[in-house]
Amino acid sequence: MSDQFALIDARGRAAGAALRSTTSFRAVPDLPTPKRHGWVRPALMAAVAIALVAGLVSLAGRDAAPVDERDPKNLRYVIDDLPDGWSIRSVKDAGVQTGEVPAMGRYAVLFAIPGDPSARAIALWWADPATPEGEEYPPVKFSNLLFTDDVEEFDAAGRRAACGTTSEGSYLCYVQTDQGMVQAVAKHLSLQQVRDALAGLEFVVGHPTISSEALPPGLAIVYSGPEWLSPAVMNPDSAEVASVEYQSSDGTTAFLVVGRAEDHDLAESALQQPWSALRVGNDPGFNAVQGPEPSSRSILWNRDGHTFFLNITGDHSAAMSLANSVRRATDTEWAAASQRGEVLQSDQGVVTTATADSAPVDTAPMPTLDPEVEVIDQRMEMVVTANTPDDVSFGVLIGDEVIEGASVKVIDESFGVRFADGGGFGGSISEAIDVQPIDTSHLGQDLLSTGAVATTGSDLPVTLRVTATNGVRYLVDLIEMPNHPQVRVAVVMLPPGEHVSSADVVDRDGLVLSGF
Repeated sequence: MSDQFALIDARGRAAGAALRSTTSFRAVPDLPTPKRHGWVRPALMAAVAIALVAGLVSLAGRDAAPVDERDPKNLRYVIDDLPDGWSIRSVKDAGVQTGEVPAMGRYAVLFAIPGDPSARAIALWWADPATPEGEEYPPVKFSNLLFTDDVEEFDAAGRRAACGTTSEGSYLCYVQTDQGMVQAVAKHLSLQQVRDALAGLEFVVGHPTISSEALPPGLAIVYSGPEWLSPAVMNPDSAEVASVEYQSSDGTTAFLVVGRAEDHDLAESALQQPWSALRVGNDPGFNAVQGPEPSSRSILWNRDGHTFFLNITGDHSAAMSLANSVRRATDTEWAAASQRGEVLQSDQGVVTTATADSAPVDTAPMPTLDPEVEVIDQRMEMVVTANTPDDVSFGVLIGDEVIEGASVKVIDESFGVRFADGGGFGGSISEAIDVQPIDTSHLGQDLLSTGAVATTGSDLPVTLRVTATNGVRYLVDLIEMPNHPQVRVAVVMLPPGEHVSSADVVDRDGLVLSGF
């Protein structure tokens, strides 16, 4: 049972280094006025002056050491106007990787407006069908659309395709090709533009892309290569960036991350956050606020050949003043910052993935029913309150009152259940009767539930029984899903404060067929 479907995104390119030579000048002491020895032609004087200057410049250039713009020290920046109560928690130089980079195993292409993460964009993800899919990356299939809205299936140049709208307003799409399933995410585009683009999906040198004729105007490839979780410039653990972490006395945290602009197009962050344009000093930048609590604010901008990312979690009212005061740190300041905070090294902050064997999740014990509590049966009836081809909303009829229950969606052989509070889960449909608890704790405590869902692909008349800790046992018959006669479903949501003691499905003779 899982309510996670991966949507991932793409990041940056590396380019060459640049060298810069400097010319120094020094004062010349006063010399006695020379005696004139006849008339000198002005042209000759000019030639001598030009030769003298050229020689000085040549000597100065020969003595000056070139500055390596790829030196990690050039990415050392700090917040100058730090409010009272703030302190440095950690510093990290470029070249130091403080988090394990997972092997995603998929190929990604991002089409966007170069330099503008707030504009329209579309990304593709694809994996060779022969690539083993890890447990943390669910298979890419149409049923991943179960938790999107307004799912529409269509033909994309002879291929099966479907798109749904995400809670962020983007389109999540899938296209079945001879080379395997391709996933796409698009923002600030109409569904027709997305459909036209996916009709131009093609494979070039073994990887997916979209033909230039099918791309919406202005879009260009800003990244193509191995898939990653977020652009390096938004990841303070990346070896490509330097970073400083700050914390205030009230618990607000701020991360300043600095990378090289030649390595990172701002548009690589197009699908990461809901960006809008602003200015940071005299430089154009982008802003994103996300919530609810604790809310965070991110500011992204380019300046002096560098890309800056400032993320503040907590009270972000001072975000702009902090961003406006970012400046290059001197060696002395960076050394002082390193003394005040933790200096992150490559063997610190390694991210590991917990497994069932290495890090078991604590599960709340099943609530038990007091033996002295009398069990009282309460019959309910499932009713359809809204119906689209693949998305049906159910309510429960208790007496004359309809209580809204859940939205159930079926795609292929999978189903998804969503609730009004935004929670939900999915599963596979088979002839076997499946009874699952509705987890409302969101803490992995599956058994601390406030309801249950039963599904089956069988037409056998059966009843879901859910016993609450207060002794009330709710009974509701599974009903056929409109437009999907092979699927029967029942949902019971308990009143606030009550939890499930047990749930099962019984046939007409009272025989228990499945339950927990």
